[in-house]
Amino acid sequence: MARFPKKLGPFQVLSWFSAGLFLYLAALLLFFPASFLADLQVEGHASTYFVGRRVAMIFLGLAVVTYLGGRAPDSPARQAIALGMAVLMLGLSIMGTYELVRGFVGLAILTAIVIELVIAISYFWLWVRNRRR
Repeated sequence: MARFPKKLGPFQVLSWFSAGLFLYLAALLLFFPASFLADLQVEGHASTYFVGRRVAMIFLGLAVVTYLGGRAPDSPARQAIALGMAVLMLGLSIMGTYELVRGFVGLAILTAIVIELVIAISYFWLWVRNRRR
């Protein structure tokens, strides 16, 4: 008889979703940096493609941390992942909003801002909820 996996908890679901997002961004920035920048209505140059490929490695590392960390039991390490991801995603959301307001990027950034904000709030909520235990 086939065994079904245990029910996934909210931290694991959020972490695996984040891992998928980070992996997607890593692939996009590594192999198609010009397309990524064009979607944001930012003009690309050799230097921005260079930085984009390096950032791809950061996103790849974050994908590994969030995927493997998603299985972590409630612990200080898991709390650190939750708070770190909340700060990271909130920071990206704030910077995206800033660049939109100053007119550097186009309205396409709004999708990223919303996703980043939802992920940040979710990780922060999990961090607060598990802090009280």
